Amino acid sequence: MTREPALLGGPPVFAAEIPINRPTTPPIHRIEPLLREVFESGMVTNDRQVRSLETEARDLLGVEDAVAVSNCTSGLMLIWRVLDLKGPVALPSFTFPATAHALTWNGLDTIFLDCEKDTFTISKPALEAAVRGGARAVSPVYVFGNAPDWPALESASGGLPMVSDAAHALGTEAWGRKAGSFGLAEVFSLAPTKVVVACEGGIVATRDRALAAELRVARNYGNPGNYDCRWVGLNARMSEPHAVIARLSLEECAQNVARREVLARAYRQGLSDLPGIGFQTMPPEVRTNWNYFAILVDGDAFGLTSKQLGAALVPEKVMTRRYFHPPVHTQKPYRDLPGPQPPLPNTQWVCDHVLCLPMYSHLELSVVEEICRVIRRIHARADAVRARLQT
Repeated sequence: MTREPALLGGPPVFAAEIPINRPTTPPIHRIEPLLREVFESGMVTNDRQVRSLETEARDLLGVEDAVAVSNCTSGLMLIWRVLDLKGPVALPSFTFPATAHALTWNGLDTIFLDCEKDTFTISKPALEAAVRGGARAVSPVYVFGNAPDWPALESASGGLPMVSDAAHALGTEAWGRKAGSFGLAEVFSLAPTKVVVACEGGIVATRDRALAAELRVARNYGNPGNYDCRWVGLNARMSEPHAVIARLSLEECAQNVARREVLARAYRQGLSDLPGIGFQTMPPEVRTNWNYFAILVDGDAFGLTSKQLGAALVPEKVMTRRYFHPPVHTQKPYRDLPGPQPPLPNTQWVCDHVLCLPMYSHLELSVVEEICRVIRRIHARADAVRARLQT
């Protein structure tokens, strides 16, 4: 504990930057032959690799169908488009803005819900109030991989359709089922920050085969093949090269989740006895994929706020992020919505205290252990660190 934090003049703990996230991609020697097949075939979209990915995802998730799309956001946009719902949709404010953007692009009003302080997922009382207030559908969110309380949401929703933003969730299991098998549909992201990557891409999982068939039309501009479009769709097709990477990454999903469990356990062991440091609660029925690893920082007990701790880690070359800050309901497109919006005290509290630490599947265990040590050193010198940050 004698080494000074870098902010106070000590040497950085790492020589090179440790990012908040980095894609764990399949080895290039496995990608190359499949890409060669794609390029030699002359079919670089809507062909065998995409169909194979959809079949493999469907079987892995135990759902009726899976539809590959260009990204998670487009998948959400298209589902809301083909459902052609009227009236407001309830969703959490503690989420990435794409959850709300997909609704707004479809002209749907939003009712922002509060989250639980411990799990960060939708509050059941908040959903019950939204249903009483006229919500016509629900968009639950898996936060950092943690599943929402599906039994509670199913009870509170009164049978309303539920389409989840499961961007963080591929590889998560909950209540004896795979993420992807809940609600009407769930949409995964295969972006570089996720456990399964395609460079860019998404997968819609659903138990409704008719919905899947409609989505395949909607992702192709809404064109069923005769150019008499059924909807104002999108070009949301996944390319064959992206599907190649996604298929190989999907094969590694289980081992990557297991690896992240080791890293999360090391973070918890390394930080759990520090005053003012708390963790996201995972219900016993949930095995999260640890898409992100979040801590909660009590500024009074720890000596620094989450924002200050993040700033103190920058000179150590440790990158962090205050996901999701600011909450969506306070962002410019949503802060002046018409009509009364419920207060969201838990959401604001979590936003003010949360800090995500580096987490990716090939992150070295020794790096996690060193990050824990440097956080402990920063805590030990919290008064001096705070004073330096305030100058």
